[in-house]
Amino acid sequence: MADQFPTTRWSLVLAGSDRANPDVHDALEALCHSYWPPIYGQARMLGNDPETARDLTQDFFAHILEKNTLGVADPDRGRFRAFLKVAFKNHVANEHRRQRAARRGAGSAPLRLDLDEAESQYRLEPVASSTPEVEFERQWARVLLARALERLEAEMRTNREGAKYHLLEPCLTGLPTGKTYAKIAKTLGSSDGAVRMAIHRMRRRWGEILRDEISQTVADPQQVEDELRHLFAVLDS
Repeated sequence: MADQFPTTRWSLVLAGSDRANPDVHDALEALCHSYWPPIYGQARMLGNDPETARDLTQDFFAHILEKNTLGVADPDRGRFRAFLKVAFKNHVANEHRRQRAARRGAGSAPLRLDLDEAESQYRLEPVASSTPEVEFERQWARVLLARALERLEAEMRTNREGAKYHLLEPCLTGLPTGKTYAKIAKTLGSSDGAVRMAIHRMRRRWGEILRDEISQTVADPQQVEDELRHLFAVLDS
């Protein structure tokens, strides 16, 4: 991983001396497009209604992509997660100081964001026991896990194992019983042992993909395992 790390998205953005470089801009846009849901969740947890949260989210990413504002003074600046959280907090404070004028519809949105889906996800959260910071971290963890699953599914489809993926995917996050193994084995015309081995391999590959996803959001390869531990700590809390 060390040899490949300088080419990952966030390290490219941080190292890019020429902010007009299309590679740097494309890398930042790809990161923003992938990891915007925590920002929407944080905006809602700050007490904003869905429309205002949508405006804040779109305006924030318009500002990030247009200005490429990376000079956030934060000890964890090497992590895209930490950068987003602090940058959005500053953005909201600035908007409040300017008594933010609504800009929705004023020009094209910088990203095509599925904000309706984000609102549906937000409504499933235990809001009463959450905070804007906790909501951000929880959504961040879920985005990473979901992206890794999507890549695993695409990979298995490419290998003509799409049907196997859909049968075994629930077992990746759940605790399958012997009866579950037997049912899947019957469907696949296989044995319980083969099913267990297939699930083990899928979990291992999912973990590899997840680490690769995390590597795209940190500037130092030594931070990957720390971020992974943080992710599961958030999900377990």
